[in-house]
Amino acid sequence: MEKSAKTKATFLIPSILGVVLFMIPVKFDGSWTVVCKIIADLIAGVIGDYLPILCVIILTVSAVMALIAKLLKPAFITENALLKECFDCSWFWLVVRVLGAAFAWITYLELGGEQGIGVVLGMISSGDQGAFILYDLLCTLVIIFAIAALLLP
Repeated sequence: MEKSAKTKATFLIPSILGVVLFMIPVKFDGSWTVVCKIIADLIAGVIGDYLPILCVIILTVSAVMALIAKLLKPAFITENALLKECFDCSWFWLVVRVLGAAFAWITYLELGGEQGIGVVLGMISSGDQGAFILYDLLCTLVIIFAIAALLLP
């Protein structure tokens, strides 16, 4: 069965655009990178100060909605396929989401000190652990996934 030219074009054009944006290196500011990274850097420059709190909010919403879905089983989640898929998870993943949100808040609020429980909180939020994950990794991933969600075919 032969595909029409329109069908081929609707596949080829977004695919070629995706390859150009995500796979072909370009020279920018004296170094090699991909167009997606250039776009990500532009977005980070505009909203960079708000990215850590955005990440914390995303983690918190995920944890709270998963708790609501598991404990209360409201109809707006159980009857909506997308919400059910996103928030109705096993107990293990619920605990992971809640701990992740708690660790994100500990890191964002820079909790921790020299004595008692503050040492444990300090280990979670220190620059080599939680701060690296929140301020470097998560902020970059949020931008990359937003770009990918909008631009990938």
